[in-house]
Amino acid sequence: MLKQKWRDAAVIAASLIVVVVTVIFYSLFTSQYIFSESSTHLKEIYEQVNFRVENQIADGRSMLKSWRNYIKNTVEILNGDASQSEKELREDEFDSFLKAQKEELEFTDFYFISLPTAEQESADADKEETFKYEYSLMSPISGNTETILLRRSLRKLLSEDNGGVSGIVTDKDGNSKTVIVFSVLLGGENQFDNEYSYKGFSFISIGLCFDTESMLKLFNVNVFDSNGEYFIALPDGFVLLQSGKNNTENVLQFLQDETTVVTGKKISEIGEDWVWEASSHDNSQKADTVLIKTRADGVERYLTYMPIGFGGWMLVGLSPSDIVNDTLNTFRLTTVLVMSVIF
Repeated sequence: MLKQKWRDAAVIAASLIVVVVTVIFYSLFTSQYIFSESSTHLKEIYEQVNFRVENQIADGRSMLKSWRNYIKNTVEILNGDASQSEKELREDEFDSFLKAQKEELEFTDFYFISLPTAEQESADADKEETFKYEYSLMSPISGNTETILLRRSLRKLLSEDNGGVSGIVTDKDGNSKTVIVFSVLLGGENQFDNEYSYKGFSFISIGLCFDTESMLKLFNVNVFDSNGEYFIALPDGFVLLQSGKNNTENVLQFLQDETTVVTGKKISEIGEDWVWEASSHDNSQKADTVLIKTRADGVERYLTYMPIGFGGWMLVGLSPSDIVNDTLNTFRLTTVLVMSVIF
C-alpha cells in the first residue's frame, strides 16, 4: 500500500514536472514566435512609412527641378533689357506663384542659396562645431536675407544629387530655428559655375525649407494611433526629424545610454548596418528589428530601422511591444490555459 502511494506520488510529481517544463518551453517558443511575427509586422508597417517618406522627398525634389526653367527665365527678365513694366509684371507673377505653392505644399519658405568657394568649405570642415558649414539664404517671398548652419557640406550633397540637409536658420534679428532644406542646383546637375542674381543676391541653388511641424505634416504618418514614433536619422545616429516626444538628438547614443537595454543585436552592429546602408546601392539588405528596454520608464519597445534611399538617411521606428504583441499575447495566454486544462 505504501509503495503504491509512493508510486502515485512519483507519477503526479513527474506529471507536474512535465507540465511545468512543457509550459516553460512553450512559453519560450511562443516568445520567439511572437518576436518573429511582430518583427515581420513592424517591417511591413515601417516599409509603408518609408515608402511614403521616400515618395514625398522625391516629389518635392522633382518639383524643385521642374521650376528651374521658370526661375532662370524670371531672373533673366529681371536682370535683362526688358521694360520696367515687364519686370514688375514678372516679379508680381513670380511672387504670386511662390505664395500659391507655399500655401498648397505647406513648406515653410523658399530660398535662393549662395555657396562659398570649395576652399572655404574645406576650411569649414576643420571646425570643431557640430554645425560648421555656413551659407547665405535669400527668401524672395519675404525679401529677407538669412544664414543657415549645416552639419554636412551642401556642395558635396548637391554634387551627389542628395541635396537634403538639416540646419539652423538665423534671421537678421538673431532668431534661430531648426529646419530641413531640400536643395537643387538651379543650372542643372553639377553646374556649380552657373551663378544667378535676384535683387542683388547672388546664388547657384534653390531650396524648399520645412520646419519640424510642416515636415511631419507633409509625411502625415500615424503609427499605432500615435503610440509608435519614428525618427529620420543620419548614419552616425544624428536625428534630423522625430515624430514623438522622446527628444533624442542621436539615436545611437540613446541606445548606448546606461538606462537602455538592447537585446538581439549589439549596438556596434546596428551602427555598422547604418554605415553600410549609407554607402550601399542595395537598400533592402540591412533593415532589422531589435528589442530595447529603457529603465527610465520601464517600457519595452521594438526598434525597427531601414534605409530611406536618399542622402544616407535612415528611418528608425520605436513601438511599444505590448501594443505590437497584443493579439499574439492573447493567443499565447489562451493556448497555455488550454494546455493546463488538458494536463
